[in-house]
Amino acid sequence: MVWAAAFFWILISAPVVFFALTGVDQSIRAGYSIISQIISPVLAASLCYWAASAFLDSSIMRKVWRLLGSGVLLWGVGAILYSVYPLFNDGQETPYPWYSDYGYLLMYIPCLLAFIYFKQHLNRRIPNWGILMAVAVFCMAFVLAIYFYIEKLVQSNSVATYIVTLLYMFGDPILLGSVVLIASTLTRTAEVRAWWLVSVGFLLFYIANVMYTYLVLVGSYMSGNVVDIGWVLGFGLVGVAALITKTAQKNDSVKKSYV
Repeated sequence: MVWAAAFFWILISAPVVFFALTGVDQSIRAGYSIISQIISPVLAASLCYWAASAFLDSSIMRKVWRLLGSGVLLWGVGAILYSVYPLFNDGQETPYPWYSDYGYLLMYIPCLLAFIYFKQHLNRRIPNWGILMAVAVFCMAFVLAIYFYIEKLVQSNSVATYIVTLLYMFGDPILLGSVVLIASTLTRTAEVRAWWLVSVGFLLFYIANVMYTYLVLVGSYMSGNVVDIGWVLGFGLVGVAALITKTAQKNDSVKKSYV
């Protein structure tokens, strides 16, 4: 089932790249990309909730997977809202900021909480090199964010625009730094193997965000761009990780029933 899920995400991701490289009509590229960006997080969130159900109510991991699912689902809601606006406004580009941005931004809160609870579950000390690397990665990502957003921040003509832009500036660097902290505590044990996929998934998510922001800055982004695959595959890895966790917990329960 895990391999089937992985194949499914590869299957829905491949056309994003294929359409972009072969010059398929822009409306088809945009439509397919937007649909895949909705399907991927919604399905991944469902699998996260399913993984949570494998743990006892008192388990921290139940809370971890629920929070992770909620964060991914909020991003999916943002993607749905982003796609709805042009449908009801004669194909006009979704404005900034809009309700979709609140869905994207709210994602960070439950995801970061999930990382915090997961760290508590591991009960491992973060190595010094992990802290140094996380700080270095945060600073690098923050400098990039300032470069990308400073002009929009300065030109903000409303409080909402200013606050949303400021949150975007901090959101990705904090998320990426947190991923590095978590990754530095992971081992090769079966318990945390799935979290390597979660870490790589959010790394792809960050790369897609950065590339999107850069392309918007230079005025060359259109929905259906090859960078969209980062969001689709990123959430796909989170979904596969959830499925691996669910399967592992199920197998563990079966073994215990024979003891």
